[in-house]
Amino acid sequence: MAHRVLRLLGYAFLAATVALLIAINLLQSLEGVVIVAVVSGRSMYPVLRTGDIVFVIPRQVCGEISVGDVIVYRDTANELIIHRVIAVERCGNETYFRVKGDNNPIEDYYKYVACPLNSEIRGIPESRVAGKVLSIAGAVLKIPYLGLIKLSGFAGLS
Repeated sequence: MAHRVLRLLGYAFLAATVALLIAINLLQSLEGVVIVAVVSGRSMYPVLRTGDIVFVIPRQVCGEISVGDVIVYRDTANELIIHRVIAVERCGNETYFRVKGDNNPIEDYYKYVACPLNSEIRGIPESRVAGKVLSIAGAVLKIPYLGLIKLSGFAGLS
């Protein structure tokens, strides 16, 4: 019985890996450049969970970022954060995004910076946005839990 379970787990892992590689190749052929990111944390639950793999289209090629999009940005400590855009504001030549994790009670106001031209406009400057998480018809494209292998440090991955 245990042997059969292990064999089924092995097949499932192999199928998930093949699906991931096909998805990455398909996305790269469609978009040119794709970043694969592993989710860590519960701030985007239930849409994203720890270990989910998402595909990020870099800011330079992702097109317009709108309210409702999920973005990846660098906070003031240079950590990458995956959260949803709840407002977009312009100040001079810079765009600022107000963001919030779907599972968080408040937006990320403590990570915002003020526009030098108008201190009432605050948010994540576009220059700190790494990219937009790929979604299809509003649903985030993800591979559930496969990233747990990377997060666990299995096989020397870091």
